[in-house]
Amino acid sequence: MTTVQQKWRKKVATELDAIRVSSGDGSLSPGVVLNWAKEHPNSEMYKHFEWNNEKASHEYRLWQARQMITTYVIVVDDPKPEGQKRMSVKLYSVPGRRGKKEAEGSYVSRDVVMDTPSYREGILINQTKLLKTMRKNYGWLTELSHVWDAIDVTPDIEEEEAA
Repeated sequence: MTTVQQKWRKKVATELDAIRVSSGDGSLSPGVVLNWAKEHPNSEMYKHFEWNNEKASHEYRLWQARQMITTYVIVVDDPKPEGQKRMSVKLYSVPGRRGKKEAEGSYVSRDVVMDTPSYREGILINQTKLLKTMRKNYGWLTELSHVWDAIDVTPDIEEEEAA
């Protein structure tokens, strides 16, 4: 993380802490944070919101599309006479592919992940990082010590190795 990123993160953290303290119950809610930023256009948080409604609405619709994709339900043929049944399919986010019009990632089935070494390695890298972060953030939960022990002995998977 660069020094610039560290500075703005500290500023945002200070602003969030001030909102939390002023809440009376020590909580933060997205609506309160958004309203505070809107009322304080010189704040650090204000700079990190998209205030252009056209662009923000597009980004929100992309987020909605991601939500739809990740809760995707596929209809498959059922050999029974009743017709069709619904089956949930877990989709995994993978990095964007070169040559695609959109640079953002896409979602693929587990079978595709398992058959594509770079996707599988990418998932392993991401999930290992998530587990290590979970360990760091929630290690104080002693009831999960057996989980933390397993995470502690899990080797880091470097992106260079996966390439």
